Amino acid sequence: MYTRPQIEFLRKEIAKEVIRRDRGVCQVCLEKGLDVHEILPRSSFGRSRSDVCFSMENSILLCRSCHSGAHTRAQRSVLLALLEKLYGYSYEIEPFIRYVVAGEE
Repeated sequence: MYTRPQIEFLRKEIAKEVIRRDRGVCQVCLEKGLDVHEILPRSSFGRSRSDVCFSMENSILLCRSCHSGAHTRAQRSVLLALLEKLYGYSYEIEPFIRYVVAGEE
């Protein structure tokens, strides 16, 4: 189980890495990226799996406009597929698998 300070530290460290990985660019529209978005919400993982929620595989840099539309189930599937294509991430564990499989239908 992670404490709130541990979660915030992890979140900030991952955010720095995501900005670096995505080169400061929104991965959807290629404009300047301002928001690091966790694709699947923390509630999908539970507190004991915050390390998976706040991970490179679950985070993407978006502009404000793209971020505002990124909270639907369909858009989550699209974003996971994009990261899988760009970076070769594998989403074969729960809860990712439900979104990746749904996105292929």
